[in-house]
Amino acid sequence: MVDLLPPWPQFGVFLGAVIVLGVTPGPGVFYILATSIAQGARSGLVSVLGIAAGTFVHVLLAVFGLTLLLASSLVFFSIRQVCWRGLSCYSGSLSCDSAGRPTGNS
Repeated sequence: MVDLLPPWPQFGVFLGAVIVLGVTPGPGVFYILATSIAQGARSGLVSVLGIAAGTFVHVLLAVFGLTLLLASSLVFFSIRQVCWRGLSCYSGSLSCDSAGRPTGNS
């Protein structure tokens, strides 16, 4: 029978690393905190929902094996890169456009 798990000393080290990395806050947590502090609880909740939706899509793609396809295909990578740059430019132009206007949250 084939062993699916590594030997116990290696598995213990792996399990310890998983636990440490699991409880360590990542950039998403800091983004949510910064948004909540700067713009209030409602914006923080919207940030949480956005990160959860992105994580859900990523996990869904991984379950169906599409993450590997997107990562290994140069065509899909280029399309994704162009779309991301366009979205970043659009978001930046909106931010610069409303930079001098009051937001009404004072």
